[in-house]
Amino acid sequence: MKKLIFIVMPILFIGGGVALAGRMGFINIPGLTPPKKKLADLRKKAAVPTEGIKKAAPKEPEPEVSKENPAAGQEKIAKLWDEMDALKLVALTEKWRPRELAPVLLKMDSGKVTELLSEMKPERSSEISREIQRLAASGS
Repeated sequence: MKKLIFIVMPILFIGGGVALAGRMGFINIPGLTPPKKKLADLRKKAAVPTEGIKKAAPKEPEPEVSKENPAAGQEKIAKLWDEMDALKLVALTEKWRPRELAPVLLKMDSGKVTELLSEMKPERSSEISREIQRLAASGS
């Protein structure tokens, strides 16, 4: 009887493990392994229903910057920025490239520019300072 238990039990455990692996799809056993879901079926399940969802308003085109007289625009922005808080200016100018930002800063009050540069990250402040230096040296 003991021999029977030692022979039958491992066979049952191994057989059960193989059947479970087949049922879960780890092993392909015809008739036991479920069919694989097709990619199109998965996409249909994942699709978001469009009814009841508001469509985003189309983006308004950004106004074109006059290429004839960019200095006039820079002066207007400089006047506006002179009145703003330095921390808000840091956030506002975060995505501006130094080449775009430096000409405006040259037209601003030097005290405000100093305050703005001191609030920025040191690397960013250094890049912008170099660009201001370049523009001042070239006379632009």
